[in-house]
Amino acid sequence: MIIARLIPQETERYTKARKLVSQLDWLKLLRWDLFFVIWTYLLAGLGAAGMQNDRFLYWNKSLSLDATLLFIGVTFLLAGLFGLSNRRNIEASNLPKWTGNLFWGLAILGIISLLISHLLVLLPMALLILVLGPLSGFSPFNLKQRSIKYFLIHGGAAALLFLTGWLFKDGIISVGLWRGIPYLLGFWAVLLVYWIPLEVTEQNLPLKLSDNRLRFLFLIIAFTMTAGATVLGFMNDDPVISTAACVYLPFLIVALLFPPHFRHILRCRIYPIFILSMLVAVQQPWFLLPLGLNFWLLRSFHYLQSGFPQPTFRVDYD
Repeated sequence: MIIARLIPQETERYTKARKLVSQLDWLKLLRWDLFFVIWTYLLAGLGAAGMQNDRFLYWNKSLSLDATLLFIGVTFLLAGLFGLSNRRNIEASNLPKWTGNLFWGLAILGIISLLISHLLVLLPMALLILVLGPLSGFSPFNLKQRSIKYFLIHGGAAALLFLTGWLFKDGIISVGLWRGIPYLLGFWAVLLVYWIPLEVTEQNLPLKLSDNRLRFLFLIIAFTMTAGATVLGFMNDDPVISTAACVYLPFLIVALLFPPHFRHILRCRIYPIFILSMLVAVQQPWFLLPLGLNFWLLRSFHYLQSGFPQPTFRVDYD
């Protein structure tokens, strides 16, 4: 990791950098770690709609102003929503007073960007705000809450992101609902894997599986959903989701058939997001830039904060 070489731990430079980063803890309220999935599903809908007109859509290097405003609008709006929602759940006195205005400003800028990009996308985005706001109790994407309610809420959010991209490309909504089903099944499959309980340390490093029966049940359902996504993606003539789901199946098979270990679960959590985002980037190569930048910034932030770079592809902590 580059920043670890430039600012090694147990040096004066690291101590100073850590003090500086500690003043930016409020940035975590924006939940930038979620934008890997958010961006991927938004652009997956955009790409799927584009394939309606060009079945062999591949490596589309063009990036229009409207598409840029859509990407920025969704990012700013949801970042502002996450900031405001998470601010409600902590002591506001622990935050700089101006953060509330900043979060509102991001949300308003996001709405303006969406208005300019494509008026129709405001419909699914308004529903998305409702789903992630009042319906989720202003606690969006809290993976510690395992229930049918949150299963449907999180799935609804993923479906609305897909439809936002689909409608931006003027796709027919009834067709978009059908084309989005395999993406929804794939999302739910990964969500169930994230719901498998893992005991972790204070640094959020995994120790062991804490509920083997729940592990087996969730993996069986996830495998079934992923297989369904593969078949439906093939039926829809959609190479993105059908390939991503097919490649993901062996990870679930290993987690099911091999002796239980947290490494298998971590692989089933990390790699499906990476696989789908890379396949989406095959259609929209400019997507690699925000993906790489977000990955590097998050890793650097967590490294300077705790000494453990996150997100990571590492699965071996024994």
